[in-house]
Amino acid sequence: MEHKTFKEKIANMSTKEKINYIVYYYKYYFIVGILIIAALVSFIVGRLNEKETVFNASFIGTVLDYNKLEKLTDEATDKLVKNPNKQEIVIDFKQIDLKGRNQQTAVSVQKLVAQLSVGELDVLVMPGDVFNNYCKQGTFMDIENLKKDTSLKNLSFVKGKSKTEASEKTYGIDVSSLKIFSDLKYSSSNKLILAIPATTKHKSESIKFIKWLISKNSL
Repeated sequence: MEHKTFKEKIANMSTKEKINYIVYYYKYYFIVGILIIAALVSFIVGRLNEKETVFNASFIGTVLDYNKLEKLTDEATDKLVKNPNKQEIVIDFKQIDLKGRNQQTAVSVQKLVAQLSVGELDVLVMPGDVFNNYCKQGTFMDIENLKKDTSLKNLSFVKGKSKTEASEKTYGIDVSSLKIFSDLKYSSSNKLILAIPATTKHKSESIKFIKWLISKNSL
């Protein structure tokens, strides 16, 4: 049987027949092409809309109102970043209960350690037992200098020491009484301590965030 080329096959066809022929025999190529284009468009749009994370905070405990945390995160982004359309603050909640030691705690601790090791976290709010546990490991930054800040003068600073230190240093702030955390329905086994990880890459932003949280207590 004589094998005809594509041009020969459609040579004597009308325009409508040519279109029908092409659509029928090449429809799978068209479908694949459309899917590829759709995927590329979706990827490009996603990249264009992707925001740069300029600050990360993590709240640690057993229970918290996620809807209110989301609103707090949006408010922090609006108030503290230069360009909210392209930049954002991330505040997440890690369910950690050192007394319970369940599977969720194990997963959250794993994520926490990973983020701390690469300097991804800038502020932590946690129960006192979690603070003491990580303080012994040298996790936090000495914030003694913050005591001189008049906007923080009414706060109770918390001391602690790592296993390698001879004396205690100022590593935390007791934020148990702040209204913002009761509004979040924040539940923990004991008092809440705020600390700045020693590995933070955004110390000045951490301090701004702390002051902003404190200022909300007076609203």
